Amino acid sequence: MTFVFTGQLKVIGREDAQALVKRYGGKVTGQPSSKTTFVVLGDDAGPSKLRKIKEHALKTIDENGLFDLIRKAP
Repeated sequence: MTFVFTGQLKVIGREDAQALVKRYGGKVTGQPSSKTTFVVLGDDAGPSKLRKIKEHALKTIDENGLFDLIRKAP
């Protein structure tokens, strides 16, 4: 799974969240693309990333969605 983080996260710092994704075998990239599995959307996301999310019809989740995925991970 490939993740992109955008905006300000409330519960966990971005670097910690990215490390968590990597610990469970996920990949983190800086820009959304057609290969992105999930965009973790925080507050005040940039307009450029929001446009690319819409362009590629990407699935967005918030921090709680990320935590749910990790809880279900092997």
